[in-house]
Amino acid sequence: MKTINTKESSRRYRFRGSMGEIELSFDLDNLPGTADSVIVFIPWGNGLITVHNPIRGWEIPGGRLESGESEKDAVLREAYEEAGCRVGEPAKFGQYRFKKGKQSWVMTIALYYAEGLKLEPIPEGSEMVDIEILSLGCLERVVTEHKYNPAMRDKVFTLAIQRLRELGLLPVSER
Repeated sequence: MKTINTKESSRRYRFRGSMGEIELSFDLDNLPGTADSVIVFIPWGNGLITVHNPIRGWEIPGGRLESGESEKDAVLREAYEEAGCRVGEPAKFGQYRFKKGKQSWVMTIALYYAEGLKLEPIPEGSEMVDIEILSLGCLERVVTEHKYNPAMRDKVFTLAIQRLRELGLLPVSER
C-alpha cells in the first residue's frame, strides 16, 4: 500500500467548471465538506482504468456512498461494480465539492487512488457497458474530447493527475 503524505501540499483551488462552482483540496487535514461520493483512480498497465456510462460518457470509476458505508468500502465496491476491478488498499489524496448558482453544495466527492489487482468482466447489471485503459501518454486529450464525461474535462481531473504524479503514484510522463 502506498502512503500519502498529507502535509506535503496544502493546495486548495476554487474555480468554475461544467458542474458549476468547484472547491478542491489536496490537504487531507482541511477538506471541503463531508464526502457523499467517491472516485477511484486505478492504474492498470501503462494507463488508468476508465468506464463507459452510455449517458454520461467515459469517466473514472466511482459513485455515491450507500447508507452506513465507509468511503474505503465504497471505493472497493465501485471499482468492482463499474470496472470489474479488484483493487488494493484505497488511499485518499483529495476531495472536491460543487454547487450550481446560489444553491448549497450539491455533492462532495472524495478522490482515491488504488492499485488494480485483478480485472474481471464488468458484473451483470452494472450501469457501465465497457472499460478502457486510458494511456498515461494521452491524459491531456481528456479535456478536449467530448466522449469523456464533462466532469472529467474540468480542472479537477487535470489537477488530480498532477497531484498523483507529484506523489509518485503515476509517472511524470510515459516513456
